[in-house]
Amino acid sequence: MSERRPTEEQRAAIEAEGEVLVSASAGSGKTFVMIERMVSLVLSGEAEVGGILAVTFTNLAAGEMKERLRTAIVARINAEQDPAAAARLKEQLAQIGTADICTVHSFCSSVIRRYFYEAEVSGTFRVIDDAEAAKLRSRAVDRTFERLLEEENASFRLLSAVFAGARGFGRLKEIVLEAYASVVSKADPAAFLRGVPALYGEERFAALAEELFAPVRRRAARLKERCAALAAEAEPFVRAGLMNEKHLAFLSARAAFADAVLAAEDVFAAAPLFAQTGFPNKPPNTKLKAAGNAEALALDAALGGVRDDTNALKDALPALETREEEQARFFASGKLAAALAELLLAFDAQYAEAKRRAGALDFSDLEHKCLALLAQPQVRAEVAGRYTHVFVDEYQDVNP
Repeated sequence: MSERRPTEEQRAAIEAEGEVLVSASAGSGKTFVMIERMVSLVLSGEAEVGGILAVTFTNLAAGEMKERLRTAIVARINAEQDPAAAARLKEQLAQIGTADICTVHSFCSSVIRRYFYEAEVSGTFRVIDDAEAAKLRSRAVDRTFERLLEEENASFRLLSAVFAGARGFGRLKEIVLEAYASVVSKADPAAFLRGVPALYGEERFAALAEELFAPVRRRAARLKERCAALAAEAEPFVRAGLMNEKHLAFLSARAAFADAVLAAEDVFAAAPLFAQTGFPNKPPNTKLKAAGNAEALALDAALGGVRDDTNALKDALPALETREEEQARFFASGKLAAALAELLLAFDAQYAEAKRRAGALDFSDLEHKCLALLAQPQVRAEVAGRYTHVFVDEYQDVNP
């Protein structure tokens, strides 16, 4: 083990059985725990170095893992009195150089190279860095634009009318590259892009409207309940003369507003209700202070909280036009989204061809092609059969 001593919580994670997920703040030692767990498994004989897959995000981190493992094994060899145990540890030490303790992309690359014939790529492919990939993408966008212009593509004309200007297609090019960087992080970018038009139908519009309205209704229900409860508490003080009908009217107006929101047909009907409702101010608490009634003063303070709840409900109501106007905007944006999806598919094909000619894959290709390979039962079984333990460093950054 390393010279650093684990805390009790870290020790519990290191020694836990089965699948373990460590969630903690940055700099709290998550990677340290992972490495110590790995070392513990190897030294105890529960795992072989060659049966471990440990992925991280930088070559530096992967190198550090290997070095810590090497240091721990060497220390144990030097302290070991049993020749058989020492021989086993030396075997483990010899495996570190070729162990799959690596970056995510190194693992993906190794799987693709092993099954290149299934991935439909050359076995001699090279991995391009971000700078070269950016140049290829830039050229691919230009070629895509040229081809669509020659074809007089209707979708491209629509996008050009909105995003191109006197200075040319610079802004549209930026949009394509930014959108592609986002879309390519999905498991199946092409399938997602082909499904974009379906995201802008009437059913989807209704679902989004309901999604907007649901939290508004919850706030309105809470406001109504609170007003009713406070009104019941206020009644005895009204009868006693410490409070008056204005306190009840303060609550009644806000309860009526909540009722109107709850009765609205949809979020579009609810949106203008705040502007249409009158809200009397809370009466001053001068008389309550003079009476010195602590219970009445606490109730008065609670009424002030109702005013805040009302404002929170108002803020939750989105600024919307009529359903017809918003639906028309939604469908118009859908046409743009569908046109952009079509353009991205055309760009992706052009970019893929550029990489094919260069005999290269970018980092996203490594992820997608590895994922596709692992979706094949035989490949997945063979890859899984190589490992008894799998570690993922910084799992929160893993592409979903």
